[in-house]
Amino acid sequence: MKSKKRPTLDLVMEPLKETLEIIKNRATYRTTIHSDQGWHYQHNQWVVTLKKNWPD
Repeated sequence: MKSKKRPTLDLVMEPLKETLEIIKNRATYRTTIHSDQGWHYQHNQWVVTLKKNWPD
């Protein structure tokens, strides 16, 4: 990932997508995703992506 002068949504969306793939394909235990509740973790795209892809 290229370094930027300001935080962007990509800073958290790419790792989230990678993590969700790992959880979906390989997790054998209950998984918790923790965030510091910064602006990017409250962004609608983060919330919707997490809700749509979280395993039931």
